[in-house]
Amino acid sequence: MAVVWCDIHQIVSTNDDGYDVDSVYAECKKCGAKSDEIWGTSETSINRALMNLKESCPKKENNFYKESKF
Repeated sequence: MAVVWCDIHQIVSTNDDGYDVDSVYAECKKCGAKSDEIWGTSETSINRALMNLKESCPKKENNFYKESKF
């Protein structure tokens, strides 16, 4: 299992009730794949975006995704 660094992007998306909410998504620095948009910007939301990226890796790799701090 390789460690792969990801950029976390903060965006505004629309929730199921039609309200704008602050959200995040993760982008893999290795291949450019993106996670789904995750509502919220907390550490929990960031971890969920990283896990979503792991589960939906287009190359089916078994990586450990971490937030890039630089």
